[in-house]
Amino acid sequence: MQLPLTLVSLSFLSLSVLAAPISDPLTSPNLTTRAPEDIGAFLDATHNKCGDSVFYDGVGDGITPALISDCLVICKNILPFGIWHLEAMTPTIHQIVQYGTCGFSVQIARFSNALEYHVGNFDICDLIHSSIEKYGNKRDGTVSASGLYKQGGKKLPQINMGKDDS
Repeated sequence: MQLPLTLVSLSFLSLSVLAAPISDPLTSPNLTTRAPEDIGAFLDATHNKCGDSVFYDGVGDGITPALISDCLVICKNILPFGIWHLEAMTPTIHQIVQYGTCGFSVQIARFSNALEYHVGNFDICDLIHSSIEKYGNKRDGTVSASGLYKQGGKKLPQINMGKDDS
């Protein structure tokens, strides 16, 4: 049985006047930062929830690149622990994190059969690092990517990391 794939659009959001406000990760009501007593079980439960991923150059999808250095700061700021809880009631875009020109947003798919999604900080950083590895532009230090990923049997949300041109 093949698991469903869902579009993961990885690009990098730039700051703009219309950008969503950014929450302090330590005070955000949507983030769990408590380290469990059994750290091994926690890492097994939160690290690499994403299965196979297929990435494409996001510039071809019209996603404006962001600075790689800004994207790496996101990983530095959100690790080691944290799980974001996102409601799947509407297909709206939920910006999770942003630093400088780089941001990470989740858009719940219209065909979602789940009421809530959990996105781990390790998953966010895995997707950022995979995008940089495959599509980072070493000449100008930018990156933009899109792709597909799967997680268990759930249909997953679309992930957006790109310049916010709104």
